[in-house]
Amino acid sequence: MKAVVVNWSSERNKSNHEEIIEFATTAGYEILNVVTFKKEKPHPKQFITEKKLVELIEFLKDKSQVKIIINGNLNTNQAMVLEERTGRDVIDRGMLILEIFAGKANTVEIQSQIELAQLKYSAPRMVQKLGESVQTERSGFGGTGEQITDVLVSNIQNLISGLEKTLKVMKANFEKTGGAQLPKLPIVGFYSSGKTTIFNILTYSERETGEKAFTTMIFKNGRSHVLGYPIDLVDTVGLVELPRNIFNAFELLLTRIFSYSGFILCIDSSLDPAILENQLMHFGKFNSRLNEDSSTELKVIIILTKRDKQTAISRGGFYEIAESQSWLSNYRIIDFSIKDYSRFESEFQAVFEELFSSTLRSYSLTNSSPSLLSRLHNASRVVKEEWLNNGSLNVEGIGPSFLLDPILGNTK
Repeated sequence: MKAVVVNWSSERNKSNHEEIIEFATTAGYEILNVVTFKKEKPHPKQFITEKKLVELIEFLKDKSQVKIIINGNLNTNQAMVLEERTGRDVIDRGMLILEIFAGKANTVEIQSQIELAQLKYSAPRMVQKLGESVQTERSGFGGTGEQITDVLVSNIQNLISGLEKTLKVMKANFEKTGGAQLPKLPIVGFYSSGKTTIFNILTYSERETGEKAFTTMIFKNGRSHVLGYPIDLVDTVGLVELPRNIFNAFELLLTRIFSYSGFILCIDSSLDPAILENQLMHFGKFNSRLNEDSSTELKVIIILTKRDKQTAISRGGFYEIAESQSWLSNYRIIDFSIKDYSRFESEFQAVFEELFSSTLRSYSLTNSSPSLLSRLHNASRVVKEEWLNNGSLNVEGIGPSFLLDPILGNTK
């Protein structure tokens, strides 16, 4: 597949222009050309400026089977005008992301969410195209033509309604079973921010990593071995800025990420500071939409990845950006370098136990039995074992209250 990418550039548009190229490549497109136009606002009728549109049409004149990819979100009229003027299929950023998701979907849950998002996103254009087609082909448009359009609209609405009911049941099942599981901490971030690399290090796993966008499409749980007690980490799909109709369709997937009292946030520190600020702003939007009724203060461990890149932002520079985000009030920052795993692991342990101290329990026991020690090893990190002459022992440690309270009761 071949494509031409159209970028919109302005002072207020802080989108990452390299991002759309990565998305297109991930989706399997060969990029023939990148057209960039500078304008404070996109053209209301055709998105791209008239001058650049003429240049694009001229470029495509002797080329066949080429799709146009717009780095932005088109309304129905803009998409149809562009397709009519160029004679080519046109997709925008949202549709491109859905193409990638559809190609990587590997569970019924994700497939259902993608299908719902595609229907909601493309339905207005499908209906308008059919309406104009019927109107053009039938003299005295009306009657049968309008009925055909009505049938299409009804079918789409029925499909959307059916998918929404299915996903509602899935969400209810998730909420019903979520509280019975061990405490979990999701690892989140925009695509290619190093989430899976961090997951592998903290859980001693070998999950596939890659430079292409959305290598991870299915959630993966893993027991943290760095902390020394059972806290499960969750590797999640890379996030992107999404139009509201797509965002709403992925509510179940996003709820799984933002349903906890905290998360690990991976940030690609090699990106431009304006892009990092934009990403943090969108994380705040994700969280506020999905936790509107939550009174719990969100705890966030921010891991600055790709610190070996020469363009990486300084820790102080990123701290200034983080401080400007009102939603980000209780957080800690850790630098990650692939050259220093041991320092990272020890720092992660210290930061986690400082930030999530309210969910942990420390203990110092005297004259404890060996059988109790075995249970403590399974539920906590034992930091001291002192065996006594009578066969008992003194023991100290720390672990999740969730697991230790049933073992220790009111014991200090």
